[in-house]
This record gives sequence, structure tokens and C-alpha cells, in this order.
Amino acid sequence: MKYTDCRVRANAERWSPVLPRQSSAVEENPWQDPSGDNDRLEERKQVAMYLPADQRRDLVDFYEELDARSTLAGDGGLEKNRAFYVGMTEFVLNRRGEFATSLGVELDE
Repeated sequence: MKYTDCRVRANAERWSPVLPRQSSAVEENPWQDPSGDNDRLEERKQVAMYLPADQRRDLVDFYEELDARSTLAGDGGLEKNRAFYVGMTEFVLNRRGEFATSLGVELDE
């Protein structure tokens, strides 16, 4: 099997290759948000964050905690890129003034 011939999908324990299906039928897009948001993950642009190791570890731990709590509550868990990172970004952007102040910057209101 050549990895260039398959897609890779996240698994809870590890990354695993997923071979393309051999079907000519129209298939449901596995990356499509069930809410109707057609913004596919593979069409999104990446933004690199260069975090210190302790912050990166804390961020991963926080995601895993929220994901586990969501799973245990029967909500199916959180998707890291579609829910967690987007929600974290929206949280900060909705509180721009407070965030800017925490950085020592004052915004004109």
C-alpha cells in the first residue's frame, strides 16, 4: 500500500490510513459539517502557532478534557479542528478588548 494513494483520518488512539472506496455511487462527504456548513477542512488554510512546550501540552490536555467530557455526556465528543480551535478563536475574537488589554494594548473604542 502506498500512502500517496490513501487518505489519513484521525483515530482516537492513532493515525490510520483510510483507503479510497471503490464505488461509483455518489458518497456523502465525511468532512461535511452535519449542520450544513459546507466549509470542508481540506479547503481551510492552516495557521501555525509557535507555542512553548508547556502551553502546547496544556492546550492539548484541555482539548482532551473537553472532548472526554463531551463524549461522556453523550454528545459524541469534540472535533479538534472544527469545534475546539474554531470555538477558542471565536471566544477571543468576541472579547477583543479584554484580550488586547491582557497583552498590554489598548484598543480605540
